[in-house]
Amino acid sequence: KGVVGIISPWNYPFTMALCDGLPALLAGNAVVAKPDAQTMLSALLAADLLEEAGFPKDLWNVVAGPGRELGTPMIQRSDYICFTGSTATGKLIAKQCAEAAGYESVDEFVIHMLEKEIKKILPPEEGDSVSKEVVKKRLQGLGYIE
Repeated sequence: KGVVGIISPWNYPFTMALCDGLPALLAGNAVVAKPDAQTMLSALLAADLLEEAGFPKDLWNVVAGPGRELGTPMIQRSDYICFTGSTATGKLIAKQCAEAAGYESVDEFVIHMLEKEIKKILPPEEGDSVSKEVVKKRLQGLGYIE
């Protein structure tokens, strides 16, 4: 169906990648995992265990290297990005994801995605009535949008 890029931190590297990656695999996606340089062996172990469990070998790929070099190509080639890490890097990734999806700003991208998710869980008449301003204010209150 698609490619899910997972950029995971040094803390809880095994759990963080698998918690996001397993649902992606089960939904029919391939995964490209980019762990922190300090945790490469955990990522490789996860790949080996998945293969041992019967998952096709090429569905879970691990890439090694600095985020500054691998982050942008992963964003450009993935259908979905899962990131856990610093706020500064998260803002950069959000900006690149928004640009890759054709949005002029991160705010516009986040609001669109949130509205899309709201419409999935609410009845159509309620989902359609959710205004961008209400969503934006909620995100600002949570600290997601400055």
